[in-house]
Amino acid sequence: EDAMGIIRNIALPSKENRLLLASKPFLLDAIVVTALNEKNNYKIRENCSAILWYLAVESEIRAKVLFHHGVIDALMRLTSDLYLKTKLNAVSAIGNLATAPHTKSHLLKHRSGEVLDVFLDIFRRREDSDVVRRAGRTLRHLVNKETVGLIAIHNGFLDGLTDCILTDKYEEGYQSVKIMNILSAEINSPLPEHGLILKALTESALTGEPSIREIVARTFSEQASIKENRSAMVDHPEFLKVLGQMILEQNCTVETMEYVVCTIANLCSAKYVKRRIVIEPILLALEKISISNETSQSVLAGIIVRLASLPQNRAILANYCGLIGCLARSLQDIYDKNEREKIKKVMLQLVPLM
Repeated sequence: EDAMGIIRNIALPSKENRLLLASKPFLLDAIVVTALNEKNNYKIRENCSAILWYLAVESEIRAKVLFHHGVIDALMRLTSDLYLKTKLNAVSAIGNLATAPHTKSHLLKHRSGEVLDVFLDIFRRREDSDVVRRAGRTLRHLVNKETVGLIAIHNGFLDGLTDCILTDKYEEGYQSVKIMNILSAEINSPLPEHGLILKALTESALTGEPSIREIVARTFSEQASIKENRSAMVDHPEFLKVLGQMILEQNCTVETMEYVVCTIANLCSAKYVKRRIVIEPILLALEKISISNETSQSVLAGIIVRLASLPQNRAILANYCGLIGCLARSLQDIYDKNEREKIKKVMLQLVPLM
């Protein structure tokens, strides 16, 4: 205990001390061996975790620390320690080590993705919220364009995040959906990994927590803004139904409504999508938004006009009086002559079919 306490006191005060400690391989060996083998004295394990955290703070030596034999194994063991401070230190140390671009793949490939399994287990257990937040930060640091494929295809990882989002554990769900948002931002169709992420997001969309559902909606909106993604989204067997249902939930936020409107506006820019998107959940959702969100009237009118450009859609649209009412209200905010004429033309097409 005294030896690890002394090393910790040396590492704490200054950057120079931490750089000096990292240059002594025998000291790192001692810390690793102690962390892996100490079973009885919680204070010794806490000191080991604190030293590794202090060293991981310094960007100049992160790679040296990470690549030192046994450091990752030691930190993995300490993340499941019964003592909270030890656990927090270890998770924070891995989070700092994951910030360096050339360390991400090494961490992810260690023991076939052990870090993903360990951190997913942190979400699954009812851990302290600080531990969960730091674990979420670490997983987000691990994501970039080179690593996103490794993460998306890791066995059970996306399914595990989905389970966390759908449980009643707010912090775990919130961190999980933020990770999915980062993953989604780094990968686009037609890569197979995009389909895995889209499936996980679609299954997560009907979580009972409004703020988490809002992040899912934002992610859909970001994905739909990329032309290459739109056909994959519409072709997903449950996506459009779920997109509409997100709005029809009682506790839907204004922000979720706006993200869904942006998603639909982007999706219905293609003729193929216009045919597929005219389904009851989407049209009921658009009706609800037209009543609940006055600021979206002109965007909604643009969507309706685009959908009505296909003759086979008009008879369906005419069954939803709220959409025709939206067209009428939008004329109060749209001053462009051509746009107004388009809206009036669609109204004249739909009203006789009501």
